[in-house]
Amino acid sequence: MTTALNKDPNFFIFNASNMNTCQSFVENMLNSNNLTQNIVDEATLLALKPQNMTALVAVLGPYSGVSKIIKDVAGNVDKLIHDIKSHGR
Repeated sequence: MTTALNKDPNFFIFNASNMNTCQSFVENMLNSNNLTQNIVDEATLLALKPQNMTALVAVLGPYSGVSKIIKDVAGNVDKLIHDIKSHGR
């Protein structure tokens, strides 16, 4: 993780509305540590590439806002859980 973090200051920033997603996190980890350089199978390389989140969300039509709501709720619940654990409440 240190190698990837030193190459990209936005390494831990998550934004589901752009390409900086958990998929990007995995891709950055693999590339930063030169773990993909010996993969010659095109299907494997393609499977490791992040999907276009904008296009995926766009096909949801009127439900496209649901993904952001779910992400926001999950993030707030996670913060609440960690806050409770760290403050002993």
